Amino acid sequence: MILQRLATSIRKQDWFTVLIETLIVVLGVFLGLQLGNWNEARLTDTQRELIETRLLNDFVLMHEDVIAAAKGHAAIIESLHVLRGAIERGQAFSEEDAAIKQALMRGFSYQSPIHRSGTFLELLSSGQLELISDEELRVALLRYDTRAQRVLFNLDQIRNYMHTNMPNLNAYKDPAPLTRDEHGRIVLSPVQGYDIEGMASDQAFRDALDLLIENQTWIQINIAGQEDALEDVLVVLREPTP
Repeated sequence: MILQRLATSIRKQDWFTVLIETLIVVLGVFLGLQLGNWNEARLTDTQRELIETRLLNDFVLMHEDVIAAAKGHAAIIESLHVLRGAIERGQAFSEEDAAIKQALMRGFSYQSPIHRSGTFLELLSSGQLELISDEELRVALLRYDTRAQRVLFNLDQIRNYMHTNMPNLNAYKDPAPLTRDEHGRIVLSPVQGYDIEGMASDQAFRDALDLLIENQTWIQINIAGQEDALEDVLVVLREPTP
């Protein structure tokens, strides 16, 4: 209707009406564009808030996993040191029995709590990383993901070395029969007994134990470093939005 009236006014050379109706058209287009931009900005802000919430949830869970794994891994390394001390003496004290059995049962095991954020990977693969408007957060996420990939590679190399080049600790232990959990899966059998004197007289076994402790220590260092990296990201994620 406005365009029809505008055309009629031009034919009549009613320039004042032409001006008013032109301004109305321009204002309508401007307001429409502004409304569209506002809606788009509101949707983008909502999407950003959702992404940051998901990222925070990802990193809180990963941080909890790493803390638990670090604690469990420290216990394994401590038990291996107890075993080595008993071997160096050629006898085990009664108060060391539980730790030695733990070392013989779990000495080769470790948790792999290093994960990459699913939300971050989704943003990366879809090319939507720009939705993270905070440059500090974007840099922290990229730094963490790069580190996580490197740590996962390191752990894989250490694990392969441990499993390929070291004899396992079965030679001088007396394991209980294999058992299964409620789902039918085989679980680690507890150690019923062990031969400290046999371990002490076997130099190859002692050398392998030293290497095992060294490798488990490297795993512990990687896990601890990843805990620090997770905390760095969480500090940025928890900063109040300006």
